[in-house]
Amino acid sequence: MQQGLALSNLLHVVVSGYAVVRGGAPERVAGVALLAATLATRLLQGQAAVSFAEVEWGALYIDALLLAILLFLALEADRYWPLWMAALQGLQVTAHLAKLLDIGLLRPASAVPPAVWGYPMLLLLFCGAARHHLRRERFGIERAWSRGFPS
Repeated sequence: MQQGLALSNLLHVVVSGYAVVRGGAPERVAGVALLAATLATRLLQGQAAVSFAEVEWGALYIDALLLAILLFLALEADRYWPLWMAALQGLQVTAHLAKLLDIGLLRPASAVPPAVWGYPMLLLLFCGAARHHLRRERFGIERAWSRGFPS
């Protein structure tokens, strides 16, 4: 269990670092936000095992804030990947809300979403940063935002 958590943490740091170094402004914002949300969630949970039996309010707030950031990116960035990341994060927030409404979710079923949706989000961020880097190498400066936010 600890090895998996350490590997997951390392993967978050590597992908977010890559996005900050090689990506444009949207990739940097997403990289910092994703890493901050991951670290905040891990600090919140600490070393205690999570039972998934009740709503974790701190995790819900962190996930909702990350969703708001990703929705901003999806609406304002000249990129397609934030749409997918926001959708995946929306599923995560929905899992919290479903647990809040107690619609009969089993404990293991509510533990699956972070594991399932977190890794595709990292892949999307990595691909977005890599594609930005390739476009920048080929074509030079590209527009990052739909409305003139600074790049």
